[in-house]
Amino acid sequence: MYKAFFGFSERPFKLVPDPAYFFLGPSHEEALAHLEFAVRQGEGFTLITGEVGTGKTTLCRRFLENLDENTEVAYIFNPVLGVVELLQSINEEYGISAAAQSPRELINRLNTFLLDMKAKKHRVILVIDEAQNLSADVLEQLRLLSNLETTRSKLLQIILVGQPELNDLLSSYHLRQLGQRISLSCRLLPLTRRETQRYIAHRVSIAANRPEAVFSPAAAREIHAYSGGIPRLINTACDRSLLAAFSSNEHHVSAKTARQAVKELRNNQDRRPFPGRFKLQWAWMLLSVGILALIGLFVIPKMKAVGPDVVFSTNSRPAARQDKAPVGRHPAGFTRSDEKKLPDAAAAAASVSDPGLSPDHVKGGGGLAAGELKQWLLTGQAEKSRRDAMLTVLRLWGVKAGMEGDTPASRDDFRYFRQVAGNHGMKIYRTTAGLPRVLQMDLPAILAFDSDGSFRYRVLSRRDGQAFVLTDGDRHISVSADELLSSGWKWSYIPWKDFAGIVGTIPRNATAETILTFKMLLRKMGFTEVPLTAEYEDLTRRIVEKIQADNGLYIDGVVGPATKIVIYNKLTRYRVPRISSRGSRKAN
Repeated sequence: MYKAFFGFSERPFKLVPDPAYFFLGPSHEEALAHLEFAVRQGEGFTLITGEVGTGKTTLCRRFLENLDENTEVAYIFNPVLGVVELLQSINEEYGISAAAQSPRELINRLNTFLLDMKAKKHRVILVIDEAQNLSADVLEQLRLLSNLETTRSKLLQIILVGQPELNDLLSSYHLRQLGQRISLSCRLLPLTRRETQRYIAHRVSIAANRPEAVFSPAAAREIHAYSGGIPRLINTACDRSLLAAFSSNEHHVSAKTARQAVKELRNNQDRRPFPGRFKLQWAWMLLSVGILALIGLFVIPKMKAVGPDVVFSTNSRPAARQDKAPVGRHPAGFTRSDEKKLPDAAAAAASVSDPGLSPDHVKGGGGLAAGELKQWLLTGQAEKSRRDAMLTVLRLWGVKAGMEGDTPASRDDFRYFRQVAGNHGMKIYRTTAGLPRVLQMDLPAILAFDSDGSFRYRVLSRRDGQAFVLTDGDRHISVSADELLSSGWKWSYIPWKDFAGIVGTIPRNATAETILTFKMLLRKMGFTEVPLTAEYEDLTRRIVEKIQADNGLYIDGVVGPATKIVIYNKLTRYRVPRISSRGSRKAN
């Protein structure tokens, strides 16, 4: 309707995923780099997530258009399918017979095709869009497909694309085997206000075959305020704004025109019919009132009666003697960052204490005498205290722990904690650097207290000014720094999550994909000057050294566990429990 009026060859803001209009925002650039790198390196699983309308499908089509003739692709869109139907769809996409009804026969035919492509030196890629709609059974089948491999490489590369809830699905305990196979992942983010202005200008210039400032900066701001930077909503608002300008015989979209167009869109959304809308609203109101009434009758009285302690039920096991860590050499997992001379514990505690809490307000051992505190710390079965401590930390992380039948019987503490943590998608950082290092990591820590050569375990779960809260999963005891240091504390085991999969130590034993993923994390921190290459060059090393210096770590430019933990703590997109008064931080 308005194409000729504005001199467009076509409508620039159509709601179709046209790769010709693909706009490289920062997160889209990272995602495309992820995909291209994954294909070159032959990675098994790659994950791309983003909210509705952020351009996931357009990104996929742009990526597929750039593949060479030696790449075979199957693209499955909106796969609300069972296992057999999905396998049939995959085989059909590759031109393989899909007449069979048996998963085994369908997979055998697919495997034959994959081996044939491998002999021809062709890559084979499977892209599944809207993958958040896949059932757990289908996702498990995809994991099994990734087992189709030779001794040296994967035969099938799988790219999962979906909405953010796909991350939650893959993080679940039952799908942890698949989640652990995701080697590269990236999330598409909404555009900023400046990027929205560039996005609008980009699409207009393609449709007009020339640079054309049809939208004023003020109009672009109005559209960004409405859309929140979601490309699909930007397109809708721009299309409506162009129509409004055309109706008013205006060759440029002003802020007033855009504001009016956005207002009409909001009004239309408010008036959108919804079957049973008012009945549903009344139902929700009645349900809410009922829930509040039940809380008032049953929950609040019990909270007052029980108090703040949390009780964890565990199955006790016979005590096993815990060996001390060997003296005279660094244990496995010990990094040079532990060797840095750190401030004493009292100074570390005072440096970040709450201004309203003086030492006089700290009650030693939560009211326990010194002897009672030591007895609480050093008595009980060693193996049970170790298990309870791990269960407590997993709960603080929000991890649903399946400990029964999943707990190794190991006398080596580090091996035990690593195995249990690994079963739940986590890692363990071990240190002897004491309270200053634990405060730097700012994560719940399992503390090992020496009881005549055998260890007992408590969790440092929270810091309250100059007091530190220890728990065994049953009692919560507040202690001072001096009491903590004089109680036989030897080791700290800090569970943490490697959200981005930064495997190994950079640059000592890290792969090219690990370095690239790590650089993308640095860019998310604001270091946009970091080049997206697979090399650990001087610029990136200097940035790492700055991060280490700013956080009191050993400055060597080497990315080990402590440096990774500090970086994840800085990124607000990840869910991280904190021992400091800042509390837990939720993912975006």
